[in-house]
Amino acid sequence: MITSEQLAEALEDQARDARGSRRRIGRVLVDRGVVNDRAVAAALADMHGLMVVDLDTQIIDPTVARKIPQAIAVQHVVLPLTAHDMVLRVAVADPVDVVALDDLRMRAGALRLEVVVAPEGQLRERIAGIWSQAVAEDALERFVAELDDEDDASLDAGEDAGAVAAVQQILTAAVRAGASDVHIEPMRDGVRVRVRVDGTLRPLMTLPRSGHATIVARTKIISGLDIVERRVPQDGRARLRVDGHDRNLRVSTLPTLHGEKIVVRLLADQGELPQLSDLGMGLEQELVLQNALHLPQGLVLITGPTGSGKSTTLYSAIRQMVDDERNLITLEDPVEIELPGVAQVQVSDKAGTSFAAGLRSALRQDPDVIMVGEIRDQVTAELAVRAALTGHLVLSTLHTNDSASAVVRLVDMGVPSYLVASSLTLSMAQRLVRRPCVECAVRTPVDPDTKRRLGMTDLEAASCLAAVGCRACGGSGYRGRIGLYEMLPITRGVRAALVAGAGEAAILAAAAMDGFRSLQRLGVEAAVAGHTTPACRSRTCRWWCRRPQPTGWHPSGTRTNRGRGLETPGPGLGHLALQLARGSARTPASAGFGTRTTAPPRRGSAPAPAAPRPRRPPDPDGHGRSRGPGNPGPGSQLSRRATSPGLGCVQPDLRPRAGVVRRPQPVRLAAIGLLVA
Repeated sequence: MITSEQLAEALEDQARDARGSRRRIGRVLVDRGVVNDRAVAAALADMHGLMVVDLDTQIIDPTVARKIPQAIAVQHVVLPLTAHDMVLRVAVADPVDVVALDDLRMRAGALRLEVVVAPEGQLRERIAGIWSQAVAEDALERFVAELDDEDDASLDAGEDAGAVAAVQQILTAAVRAGASDVHIEPMRDGVRVRVRVDGTLRPLMTLPRSGHATIVARTKIISGLDIVERRVPQDGRARLRVDGHDRNLRVSTLPTLHGEKIVVRLLADQGELPQLSDLGMGLEQELVLQNALHLPQGLVLITGPTGSGKSTTLYSAIRQMVDDERNLITLEDPVEIELPGVAQVQVSDKAGTSFAAGLRSALRQDPDVIMVGEIRDQVTAELAVRAALTGHLVLSTLHTNDSASAVVRLVDMGVPSYLVASSLTLSMAQRLVRRPCVECAVRTPVDPDTKRRLGMTDLEAASCLAAVGCRACGGSGYRGRIGLYEMLPITRGVRAALVAGAGEAAILAAAAMDGFRSLQRLGVEAAVAGHTTPACRSRTCRWWCRRPQPTGWHPSGTRTNRGRGLETPGPGLGHLALQLARGSARTPASAGFGTRTTAPPRRGSAPAPAAPRPRRPPDPDGHGRSRGPGNPGPGSQLSRRATSPGLGCVQPDLRPRAGVVRRPQPVRLAAIGLLVA
């Protein structure tokens, strides 16, 4: 809304304009900073009963857009979008400019115009981008036509106009496609160019083999690399301007059999960094993360594979904490986004600045918040934990499958479990799943195999979206991605399990009592809500789909009482205490409990007797165990282990062996504590 005074001042400015170049009142208000062009476009569309479009998300056919001369598009600020059955859909900034619409209809040869309104700033940016793309495409075609398959390009060919246009066109096309990476790969008979969009590689173009040397030379020049050195990998950085926006590039070269392969990472700018509220978390998940970030000390871990969005979450969290009262230091390898107000340190093993060495130095800089790019070794893990215990808020990442695995990984690295329990405040796992294309997605029942692997109910699997593929999504069936966030706050029950030396399964059981939801459950909920597809969910978190689940275990982390329609959270505490009492040693294939440590008996009291072992079913083959999917045969490795019925984890074989005397283990005090709780 604008006031009457602002409107009067705008009318006075409009009256002072020359008669031949008088601006519209909306343009005057935008120039004065009273409103933005988006508000003006929305008001014009509402006034004339038209649709307003956002060109940042609109599919524009370049061949249709270039049906009119560039001068006409710039003069009238109009842009053709699509054409179908002699109907031209056109975006305009001023829908009442009848002269411009008549000129457009005549130039394009259309019988009827479908007019939509778009912000003027977006229109001017897209007009400039489409015609500059045409110039780059023409230069690329000339570059390819001039290449001679028998002549090798010289080193100074990186300054050739054709090479410059080729690299510019490749990178520009990748940015406009929303790609995160560009792969330029030399093959035996050509150069393959692919882009990674929504986490999946797509072919972009194929160039002649003789153009490889010039493209590599040009890429090295803009990224400051040595164009002479071809035998060792190199890393560099560059900046690219596309459609009026600057993009940071991270360039990496790798010598291969047929030449140097180049991978360009397209980094987001600080202005494009989303807020935490825009990452797609639920209100409950965002509240858990915000509570952990507002604590004065503690350790927050974000886990997931490469490309799952961990860096974006960390940068968003760090940016919201920047103020004049806190000292923030980050240790990164490499620094991807420059954040104002943050001391960012580039970690380089060649220069002797590792994560551990950088963390030691950062602790002497009086920090309030420290971000460690990745915990890779025991020294870094111990320093991060001790920094969290001494009054610092530490944020870091780990490459694990889920949030519970991150907790166990710290213990496996050599950090005592009691220190992990005292310092860790939140373990968070995340994945990025692709959104189905709204233009072509259809609802269909989920196939039985996917339904079984994801643990979906009949009602959930009745109608979910399936990817089809169309021109708008490039035939993939997906456009964009959303995040799945698994939150594991270190509650009292989880902390007690950690102190007792529990493994992943027991940690998940304790977390399930506080409403913990796994990545698998979150993915199923997203698929049912239409935010993704079951096929994409299965592909993204395939580890969860392969993970063996015991009979009666629900994917949400609860054990189902079949036949009664009831669900009880997690495995029974009696069974959990039994496992603690047995003190079983954890094996690499086990998700159970850790090292065999027992609580010493009180002075003057007799040791507690060993807990009874569960009876095994009779073995029809005479080998002491029944045959089944969990027991392939007496000679296999799995046949020497027993599957825990309550925790769904593989336990060591407890059968008596010749020459081995097993002594009873005293009951752990932690088991009694869990039973009381």
